[in-house]
Amino acid sequence: MKLESVKSESQAYVRQVGLAGVGVVGKVQKESVKLFETLVEEGKKVEARRGEAAKTPALAALKALMDKALAQLDKLQQVVQERAAGALRWVGVASQTDIQELSRRLDEIQASIQELIPEPRARKTGVEKVEKAA
Repeated sequence: MKLESVKSESQAYVRQVGLAGVGVVGKVQKESVKLFETLVEEGKKVEARRGEAAKTPALAALKALMDKALAQLDKLQQVVQERAAGALRWVGVASQTDIQELSRRLDEIQASIQELIPEPRARKTGVEKVEKAA
């Protein structure tokens, strides 16, 4: 009974870690949209203050800042995925790669078994026996 309790608690913990990871990704995505909108508004203000000469540098700076923000988002998503995968491995949940490898190996075994099974011979009916005898 104690083992079932530990397993149940572990599964609950893994689910919480997974949900937290999804929540982090959602929060970062939401915040990155807000950051982008804020930067666009700030860029408009800078452009208006500096006039036409500021357009190109402001857009380049905005693009550089967005690229940096997206790179940070990618890093954060990777960290969340790695930690969630680590928690699942710790609990003993097979990864997608493990399942694919197992499926591949099962297909190989099934093919090997099929090679060992002789092909069924056609059963002769009474009519065929009589025709052969004649």
